[in-house]
Amino acid sequence: MPDMSSTDSKQSWLSIGTAVLGGTMAGAFLQWAHSQRHRSSNAECGKPRSCGVGSELSTLHDAKNNTNNSDGRGRKPIYLDWNATTPIFAEVTDAMMPYTKEFFGNPSSKSYFSKPCQMTVQQARDNVATMVGCNPSEIIFTSCGTESDNTAIHLALKACTASSENVPHIVTSATEHPAIEECLLELSLQGRVTVTRVPVDGSGVVSVDDVRAAITTDTVLVTIMHSNNEVGSINPIAAIGALCAAQHVLFHTDAAQSCGKVPVDVAQLRVDMATIVGHKFGAPKGVAALYVRDGCLAEHGRKLPSLYGTSGGFLMGGGQESGRRAGTENVLLIAALGAACKVRSAHCCRNGIYSLCFLETVARFICVSSNRTHVLRTGKNCRTDTLCGYTCNDQSESPAEST
Repeated sequence: MPDMSSTDSKQSWLSIGTAVLGGTMAGAFLQWAHSQRHRSSNAECGKPRSCGVGSELSTLHDAKNNTNNSDGRGRKPIYLDWNATTPIFAEVTDAMMPYTKEFFGNPSSKSYFSKPCQMTVQQARDNVATMVGCNPSEIIFTSCGTESDNTAIHLALKACTASSENVPHIVTSATEHPAIEECLLELSLQGRVTVTRVPVDGSGVVSVDDVRAAITTDTVLVTIMHSNNEVGSINPIAAIGALCAAQHVLFHTDAAQSCGKVPVDVAQLRVDMATIVGHKFGAPKGVAALYVRDGCLAEHGRKLPSLYGTSGGFLMGGGQESGRRAGTENVLLIAALGAACKVRSAHCCRNGIYSLCFLETVARFICVSSNRTHVLRTGKNCRTDTLCGYTCNDQSESPAEST
């Protein structure tokens, strides 16, 4: 951990704070900042204090390697990169446990043991749908964000209305995740699509006008990420969605970095398809979902397949997910995703306030270290919270000044 007494270290911490805020990881830093209040008192009694998720992971690492993984001063590293992955929420772990021992039935069969698993899969589907504001029938469970992104592209190609002599055209941005970029690159090398990559501005945001200019009569899909995984910029998805609807072009957004962190309503965003990734907001790795708006493919000459019909994605087989994605459902991980969505549906509305609190914490921390005056501007009264370190009262208060 850098020494805050040096100017370079202060600038380093500011850069880290800006990056983490951009990725909506306010809670992780707030947990750490809150723990600093108790550092001196704990040091006096000789008891090191846990610093949240980073400390737990370090403890696990030490147990496995029998080493003291610290910075040389007895301090544990703090995990802030919640854009890469997140710790599993306690509520999610609890929701998974029954499916490691008691409930093991195949949800696709009709036996007595299958019923609890069928109900769990349906409840999870309901929870995902509630979080993003859609019908449960519009949610397809997948194994990861990459599968969801790839499936969205292939569904669009199967739904294309481009004339047979023209190659289908896809519009995307220059800063998409490799799950989109590599798939499009491979398809273009095979001669199956042409791709236009619109640029982003200095803040990493796509221009609606650039997307409008890129659409042609052969465009079958526009795919633009909601929030960037590197810098946290949020694209004008609702405006792009309205444009695509007017142009009768399918629109997909990779919402892996925004779902569960900021409110996402697929109807308000006017998207036809959206990628949702569980391990970005408290579920384990290996489970995700793809939202596909009912009727969107029929509008482009193709319907989602019926049960045991031709697969709508890559995986053809037993007809799971109403024939849209074959393969026995992973009840354990689907239950986890549903539980994470339930947690985030209850708390996600406060994330904007968490981000403000995070910015205040960074600014206050740096200004105190440099003996500068700082004015508190969140307008909220914060107190400790078990979910992300802080929570805020709903009632606004007058800005307070501190020195």
